Amino acid sequence: MRKWLRHNRVHVSPRLTGVTRYDPGLECDPADVDMSHDNVEMIWSAAENLYRTGLHPGISLVIRRRGQVVLRRAIGHAHGNGPTDAPNARKTLLTPETPMCIFSASKAVTAVLVLKLVEDGALSLSDPVSRYIPEFAQHGKGDTTIGHVLSH
Repeated sequence: MRKWLRHNRVHVSPRLTGVTRYDPGLECDPADVDMSHDNVEMIWSAAENLYRTGLHPGISLVIRRRGQVVLRRAIGHAHGNGPTDAPNARKTLLTPETPMCIFSASKAVTAVLVLKLVEDGALSLSDPVSRYIPEFAQHGKGDTTIGHVLSH
């Protein structure tokens, strides 16, 4: 492994229960939204595995289906466990309520969702945006396609 990769990782405790925060009362019964407990736990297990890489000091994940929260959990630290923090630094656990600055991360999520709609045949990348948002056509933007917006 490259030296910079080894040194830019956070400390990950072997027991994740001490750094995991969630309130089961705030998550719906997955069966209410045609999911199983195994589905939800598989998703959370993937988040735990990502955390175990040490590349992220904390991960917060909220998933809704049909308007209901099926998963609302956080793992790791908001402060004090960064790659450059001292081992004895005061640590603050991450919670689902902890504000996070994600910059442009939502662009990738949006692209995945739009491409899923394309896969399902609900829209095409060559469709003009104005087909779905008519007012977008103002000021000469009438020929701008969904593909244009995604590649911007």
